[in-house]
Amino acid sequence: AGGDDPLVINGQAVNTVTLVAEVQEVETMSTHMEFVFCDFTGTLRGKFWIDADDNEYLAEKRAQLRPHSVVRVDGMMRSFGEGGHAL
Repeated sequence: AGGDDPLVINGQAVNTVTLVAEVQEVETMSTHMEFVFCDFTGTLRGKFWIDADDNEYLAEKRAQLRPHSVVRVDGMMRSFGEGGHAL
């Protein structure tokens, strides 16, 4: 599987996902946040891009994203590296 191959679950290519998961790791950079989520079937890495024009509401929500919090995540799957995928 190459880096451009889609994520396949039960024989179906997956482009978008929604999951409820526990945040295991959070790392904040100047342009984005990186996460590791666990839905108790496995883990998934995710990125949230920070827009300089984000309003106060979004800044407050981002501040609530910390390890052991439970979140609902909606996103698009992206492939990278040696067959890895991120949300």
